[in-house]
Amino acid sequence: MPQKRPQKIVITGPESSGKTTLSQALSEKLSAPVVPEYARLYLERFGPEYTLDDLTHIAHGQAALELATAAQTDDLLLADTSLEVIRVWWDYRFGTPPPWLEALLWRHRGDFYLLCAPDLPWQPDPLRENPHDRAQLFDRYVALLERLGLPYGVVEGSGEARTRRALAQLAAAGLIAPL
Repeated sequence: MPQKRPQKIVITGPESSGKTTLSQALSEKLSAPVVPEYARLYLERFGPEYTLDDLTHIAHGQAALELATAAQTDDLLLADTSLEVIRVWWDYRFGTPPPWLEALLWRHRGDFYLLCAPDLPWQPDPLRENPHDRAQLFDRYVALLERLGLPYGVVEGSGEARTRRALAQLAAAGLIAPL
């Protein structure tokens, strides 16, 4: 019997919007594995400067990491970002992305997206670039999710309140039991 495909919840949004913190909190509450952000792993290894070739490698690496992590569960899978981040970033930094990227995004799309609002203070990090345009990037995420018809909810606030809001959105979407 083939393994059931897990429901993939993608935690996404602009830089320094609490994605990793929320992913970890949800993982603890839901006992679900987290797919780490491949771009961070890649850039920590090879340095913060990147090219279109690097973004291509990162996109395929993210997809492979998601598949490998999905093989470990048949229930819920949390992704600390996914291919939509690469799609938004490619467009923002380099212009129109190639068609293969959106096709890859579609093949690896999530069942629900938790879009983190940039309402948390900026946290400096050697891999982060844009402390002043997070609202503009947030709008790009909204536009992409809307254009592709992907289900999402916006998560605002901080700490445990932010986690509770995310859990409520997942329950409203029918992905988890109401808490």
